[in-house]
Amino acid sequence: MIVESSAGQFMARAALAEARSVRVVPLTRGTHHVTASGWQVALSRPDGDVLVGQPLPQWQSARELAHRVCAATGLPLDALTEQLFSRVGKVKL
Repeated sequence: MIVESSAGQFMARAALAEARSVRVVPLTRGTHHVTASGWQVALSRPDGDVLVGQPLPQWQSARELAHRVCAATGLPLDALTEQLFSRVGKVKL
């Protein structure tokens, strides 16, 4: 699978064999008390995740890539990832 951005630029490549869902993982450098230093899109498989492209600096880019992978493959978004982004745009300050 090859995924391009909305501008037609190459974003990622990954093998789909046995993939069950698409997930976005915040990269926290070993501690959950720190703000994410980047975001990794991955395909969830029974034998471990398969990384999709390079880590992305912003969650918005990672979310876009994850949605593009879902659209291209028909795979669902991972439940934890769905929950992570479920309130984006819904909270009013």
